[in-house]
Amino acid sequence: MYKVFKIFIATFILTLLTFKSYSLTLNDHRIAVLVNDQLITSYDILQRLKMNAILSGIEITPENNNQLTNTVVEDLIREKLQNEKLNEFSISVTKEEYLQQEFIFYEKSQLNKENM
Repeated sequence: MYKVFKIFIATFILTLLTFKSYSLTLNDHRIAVLVNDQLITSYDILQRLKMNAILSGIEITPENNNQLTNTVVEDLIREKLQNEKLNEFSISVTKEEYLQQEFIFYEKSQLNKENM
């Protein structure tokens, strides 16, 4: 229930932020979501939105901006919660595991490491 409440609050706040997402500057670092004492700022959301658009090859338009922003916020919240659990159980990733996942990512995508 608590997680659902946080997602609801995050969605509400982001709905307000999306009206200004095109005009955000590098100096605009407002707190957008608070996940168990960890901050997600409007700058974090905007940067992740841009990165996802580039990796997916999607153009951000006024029509899809709201949906993409909500997806990014949900991903960032999920990421914060997952990192919390990783730290709680002292789970780490070896360099070999990281490189293997990186290889799989580039193999599945149409991108290559040199162009990134």
